[in-house]
Amino acid sequence: MDITNVTDKSFTFKRKYRNRLSAMNGDVRGEVTFSIVFDENAQDWRIDKTEYTDSQG
Repeated sequence: MDITNVTDKSFTFKRKYRNRLSAMNGDVRGEVTFSIVFDENAQDWRIDKTEYTDSQG
């Protein structure tokens, strides 16, 4: 887990993941990155963008 680009109203959260799909496909590993921003209208945090980076393992 990694938190970067921290400001008063946003930050980036990155974590690794591993999904066991099936015997044919094997494991899928990678990272997911969330860009989190503070929504002034809702007065709450929300996910602005999500990016996946997969690698077969």
